[in-house]
Amino acid sequence: MAHNRYFIVDATDPNMDEIMNVAIGELNTQRLSLDGSLMVIKLHDGDHNTYPFLSAYTEYSHHAILEVMATPEWSQIEQDV
Repeated sequence: MAHNRYFIVDATDPNMDEIMNVAIGELNTQRLSLDGSLMVIKLHDGDHNTYPFLSAYTEYSHHAILEVMATPEWSQIEQDV
C-alpha cells in the first residue's frame, strides 16, 4: 500500500528547483514555517524513489507531519486575553 511522503526542507536549499520538480504543487503554494526558514513538501502519491537532494532530510508520514505542523514553529496558537 502506498503512503504519502513528506519532507521538511530548508527554504533556501540550493536544490530547490529539483525538489519542486518532484513535489506536489508550486513553490508559492508550499507550507512554510512561521519564520519562513523551513518548507514542508509532499511527494506525488506512490513516489518512492530515492532522491539524492532529499537525502539530508527526514521523511515524515502524514500523521507525523501533522504533529510537527501543530507545533509553535509552524502554527500560531491564539491565546485568550
